[in-house]
Amino acid sequence: MLRISRCSSNPLIDITWQSFTHVLFYLAANPQYIQPLREEVEAIVEKDGWSKVALGRMRKVDSFIKECQRLEGINGLSLTRKAMKDFTFSDGMFVPKGTTISAAARSIHRDETFYENPDAFEPFRFADLRGEDGEGVKHQLVSTTTEYLPFGHGRHACPGRFFAASELKTMLAHLVLTSDVKLPDNATHPKTLRFATALVVNPSAKVMFRRRVD
Repeated sequence: MLRISRCSSNPLIDITWQSFTHVLFYLAANPQYIQPLREEVEAIVEKDGWSKVALGRMRKVDSFIKECQRLEGINGLSLTRKAMKDFTFSDGMFVPKGTTISAAARSIHRDETFYENPDAFEPFRFADLRGEDGEGVKHQLVSTTTEYLPFGHGRHACPGRFFAASELKTMLAHLVLTSDVKLPDNATHPKTLRFATALVVNPSAKVMFRRRVD
């Protein structure tokens, strides 16, 4: 059994481990998804080995992580900016110099205008969308849009998201190949803690591991 605890004071590392801990919680709370993830990883690794090409082909792994970030993330806000001068948007909204503004990322990620059944955990939501014509790139984990903001958006989107995505996908792929996970009996999905706009993984949560049993 693993108890979750803070493991770093480095903000970049914090982002990665918190993101993966959310993935771990969702996988442990929904162990029925281990097998389809495992089958995808096994088939791809057998053909392409542990390579960048292989990670790029793991659409279900990619989608599982992206769905976890959509529902949780590490902050309820994104795209925080300070106006360096007075600015008026095209719709007439006026922002005075010195004002700090942000996008309400958590609300956007759970808005039915952008997502069908927005409060539901659908781990292969984005993998299915990538199967539609012309949608192969838009719904990748590293792709940013005005409806998906964990990495920001536009010219200042997180440049490290490609490395972070490779890390997260490698960890999840390795986990489903080697282990079975679940929550302790009678446990429910660990509740995310909130401090102002920050979203923090529950430090008292426990996850049970065992070596993979086919």
